[in-house]
Amino acid sequence: MVQEVEPGGDRPLSLRFGYGGVGVEWRREGGRAEPAVALLAGAGHGRVISRITGLELASENTFVLEPSVGLRSTPHPLLELGVGGGFRWVSAVEQLPGITRGGLRSWSLSFLVRLQQQR
Repeated sequence: MVQEVEPGGDRPLSLRFGYGGVGVEWRREGGRAEPAVALLAGAGHGRVISRITGLELASENTFVLEPSVGLRSTPHPLLELGVGGGFRWVSAVEQLPGITRGGLRSWSLSFLVRLQQQR
């Protein structure tokens, strides 16, 4: 995440958040750099953990959408490179102390290096 999220204010807690889902991408083929638009839709899971005991104090599932735009290029038939940026939108979280859905929303930056078979 771009910004630091501190669950529970002054209490010694940490947040662990992960997400995944199904992504679709549209790209305009042709040319050296191909523009791409993508959307990831899925679910995330957040856990608030005590830094002292390591025990999980709260957890919650959430819905995640991450639209993004970028450029893809194939400088060699076996190599694809890309760069993109997007925004992660997260539905409301109510069970995680000190965390709001705004705290889990964030801009993202991605880099792609893919080895592939010849087309």
